[in-house]
Amino acid sequence: MLIRSLRFWATIFAVLATANLAMKHWLIIAAVVAEGEPVGAELLRFYSFFTHWANILCCIFFIGLALPSGKLHKLARLPGVRSALTVYMTVVAIVYHALLADLWDPQGLTYVADLMFHTLVPAAVFAIWLLAGETARIAYKTVLWFIALPFIYLVYSLVRGAFSNYYPYFFLDVNDLGYQGVAISSLALLIAFLGLGFLFAALANLRYRARRDEA
Repeated sequence: MLIRSLRFWATIFAVLATANLAMKHWLIIAAVVAEGEPVGAELLRFYSFFTHWANILCCIFFIGLALPSGKLHKLARLPGVRSALTVYMTVVAIVYHALLADLWDPQGLTYVADLMFHTLVPAAVFAIWLLAGETARIAYKTVLWFIALPFIYLVYSLVRGAFSNYYPYFFLDVNDLGYQGVAISSLALLIAFLGLGFLFAALANLRYRARRDEA
């Protein structure tokens, strides 16, 4: 029953999250074409945000859970994968609402996409994390791999910014903070990813132990 319920909600979330990504791409392309600007440059700008990287992974994750079987389904069912995505989306939601939300005022469908990216999809991932039963213990050394994606993103952003002079987040802007300032803010974020990773791993292991004891 739990697996059936999990697949049901994963299917709903997969449809909504994927539709939101498609809508955002349509909004970008429509706006750029209307202004006569190059589409590729604006799409590249879209993909420069960690939020969008994480949301794409969430779409794949939801699809994997919704499938009845297969390699993608097995991957999505791994407790480490589930906890890692929950950490990513928790950071996305906290950073956005604490630091970024007041910096712009999206309207219409752009507001809907923004709400999905930064609030509803993170909530959906957390709901899946709560709903799914833990089938294995998460080794704490695995948590160290949770920062692989944020670190890759950081390197990508700094290298791209060095060539394009565009930094998607103010706390990664070398022009304003310098490399020392960016190093400090990046270290703080990586520590936050690690801290949340260990927290979710510990909670997942407690749930696994409780489930094993009940069996």
